[in-house]
Amino acid sequence: MQPCAIRAEPVRLQTALHENSKSPGEYSFTISSSSFDSNAHSDIHSQGRLKLIDENHASAVARDLSEVDTTEFIPAFEDSSGGVFYERMEATMGAKYQYGPYFRTIRTFKINRVTRDFLIDVEMDEHLWDTGKAEGYILCPP
Repeated sequence: MQPCAIRAEPVRLQTALHENSKSPGEYSFTISSSSFDSNAHSDIHSQGRLKLIDENHASAVARDLSEVDTTEFIPAFEDSSGGVFYERMEATMGAKYQYGPYFRTIRTFKINRVTRDFLIDVEMDEHLWDTGKAEGYILCPP
């Protein structure tokens, strides 16, 4: 597997999801990309398995931000504001991948000193949130 590089030429990105015929509710997935040529080789970027769970399934993951211990999180940059995050994205990605002002939803970007987990504060208006949900996103794409 390899990362999906963002280049000037467009690529076809595909997510394949296949149900396990021997175990209903379990799936395997593959995320790959290829050029638009009909004979193009496909590069695999991610593979895995997932299982549907009951809505009341016990989880060690906090369901609400108030349940997260944030004491070990510090700004990931000298300034943790979203503006700095997008400046760094633009410096890294250049003109190939940009977020317009309406899609700049990250307000703060912090990192846990011990676990290296990220804590990202995202804010968006109701219209953008509703549009993302209507298009089938778990999280809005920006």
